Amino acid sequence: MENKYSAYKKEVNNQQLFFVKKFTAFPELENVEPVLETLGMHRDFYRACEMAHIFDEKIINDLYNQLHVIPDIENVTEPAKSKSFISSVIKNTHHVLARFKIAGL
Repeated sequence: MENKYSAYKKEVNNQQLFFVKKFTAFPELENVEPVLETLGMHRDFYRACEMAHIFDEKIINDLYNQLHVIPDIENVTEPAKSKSFISSVIKNTHHVLARFKIAGL
């Protein structure tokens, strides 16, 4: 008994979905087709693998490479600019002192 895997992408309702399948094959038995064990279908490839109960990193990378997926440049976003640490400390200190003043301390 051995496990076999397959992955493909398909467009459904104008949305690209990833299908990942895990099969159990019996090479010692002649004329027996592999049996579908689990199936994962999702927009995110890694979520589809999780749904198909495939957690081995090497297998996931092999399946991903078979798909020849080109990442969407549109979905890449710039990281949000964070405020400086000093600015945050001053602002938070000001709020704490204002609360003490309101409380009448």
